[in-house]
Amino acid sequence: MKLKWSGFVFILIGFVFIINSSFKSITGNIIQEGIHLSGSILGFVFLIAGLVLFLASKKAGGLEKNLAKQILASGKILSKPREFKKIALEMNYNFGKEVKEGTQILDKYGKILTVIPKHNISKRVYHSILKAFSTGESNLRRSGYQVA
Repeated sequence: MKLKWSGFVFILIGFVFIINSSFKSITGNIIQEGIHLSGSILGFVFLIAGLVLFLASKKAGGLEKNLAKQILASGKILSKPREFKKIALEMNYNFGKEVKEGTQILDKYGKILTVIPKHNISKRVYHSILKAFSTGESNLRRSGYQVA
């Protein structure tokens, strides 16, 4: 997120330098003083740096990021329901209603993707929940459930 904002600021600074240097040529002073490209060059450097930072933020934390796959690949074991809820929020899943088993996690269409238990989570359930997060497919036995 920080890369995204710093990239945006760099792009704005680049545009300011480019626009500032282009106004000098409108007045006609460029014929008398000679050509000054330092503002334009500096503006293009900031513009390119901002674009690189902005694109790097997209790769690191943008749409292509699949946090569940990264956690499964790293081998990190999560056991607290709070950690799974945080992952669900970061992956833009919605929370459904509280049921006896735990908290329902909904996909973007409102279908139940999985249920995060209220208690500490076993290793088998851990893999099942993260697989549902990473693929976007329900891990429930009967996937025809809808939110009332």
